[in-house]
Amino acid sequence: MLQILMAPSRGWEDVGADSVGARQLFRAGLLPLIGVAALTVFFGALFQLHPSAGALIVKSIVVIARYIIAYFCGVAVLEFALPKLAIEGLVDRNRVELFCVYCTGMMVIIGILENLLPMELTLLQFLPIYVVVVICMGRTFLDVDERHIFRFAACAIVGLILPVFIVDRLLAPAV
Repeated sequence: MLQILMAPSRGWEDVGADSVGARQLFRAGLLPLIGVAALTVFFGALFQLHPSAGALIVKSIVVIARYIIAYFCGVAVLEFALPKLAIEGLVDRNRVELFCVYCTGMMVIIGILENLLPMELTLLQFLPIYVVVVICMGRTFLDVDERHIFRFAACAIVGLILPVFIVDRLLAPAV
């Protein structure tokens, strides 16, 4: 993931050359990372005056829900849209799932940073824009036709980034 963050086009080439299965990476990589994000909610209690244990537990459950929902929404949206956007109309399910694992992982890392910092930084709120850049660079990884890059980016944003914010807004009153 670090390679994708530092040099997105080269990073996606490396992911394409690697033979890791998407489901294995989901279980061994993304789920533990989501667990770390949920645990960082409790670290934020150090900066609050009187956090209740119940509120922290609910907030950590919301963190888990928003990233798991984002991953599965991303897979569903991309598998639906990619046959119309791909060069030959063929979609490799493993590549779609790998793409969603890495992009969701980047959103999880942003969430971890937000939880660990004692104050809100405006810079962190703009980091999902960089994830959009990484998504656009991943077009070659998924064999998306260059003419459809904007539709591909829109589908990926709707499937991978918006669910994080929508679930957060919908479940914010619970926290």
